[in-house]
Amino acid sequence: METQLQELYAVFSRYPLRAKVDGCPCCVTGAQQEALHSKHLQNLSSADLDRYVFKAMTTWGDDQDFRHFLPRILDLQSCGNPWYASLLIDKLQYGRWRTWPSDEQAAIAAFLMFYWRDLLGEGSSYNLLQWLPELLNAGLSHEELLAVWKPETDALHLQHAIHATEELIPEWLGQGKRDSYHKAMPLNGLEVVNWLRSHFPVMEQAFFDVSESDPALARRISRALQAADWALEFSPYR
Repeated sequence: METQLQELYAVFSRYPLRAKVDGCPCCVTGAQQEALHSKHLQNLSSADLDRYVFKAMTTWGDDQDFRHFLPRILDLQSCGNPWYASLLIDKLQYGRWRTWPSDEQAAIAAFLMFYWRDLLGEGSSYNLLQWLPELLNAGLSHEELLAVWKPETDALHLQHAIHATEELIPEWLGQGKRDSYHKAMPLNGLEVVNWLRSHFPVMEQAFFDVSESDPALARRISRALQAADWALEFSPYR
């Protein structure tokens, strides 16, 4: 990911730090303002930027300021996921990043694709399930996202597909939980649902392969497939 981060810093270096990043005095304290100027950009911590990330462009600064800090925000995200996927993607969307110069769009998209690859390599599916709908809504190609997801050959990728089948298919088809973190069908979500369906045979084979050696996993696979089948049966997208 180092190459993608270096490209982000290089491309967005055209946006210098202003002497003051204007903010609503009711929302931003003097200490929070000072934190943005306290260190070189690449040395700012998530604590230094936390308040700014939540308030960027709405009550603190504009899109030019946001573009100055964006490389460091994404750099910190790649190191420890300090912010929710929905927050970062919402900020990009609010800033209308798809109207920015082509090299800026390309640098962001390259970073997000590499970050997606990292998520596929994580042992937990939690971050992947949060990021997938946000990446789709941000306009990343579902074909490119799915092309690097290999549940038929990679055990971790299979685990993520099982979790996505159990959680995202019912959620996106309107049969699951709904709250601020469980949302409706994202852009091109139906294509992802159909891709997951095409891998049901891989999950079914895994069920038989682990039914004796790993009964807990076998139960998870069974539960996932049952949840997806039920959601698909009653879905208007059938």
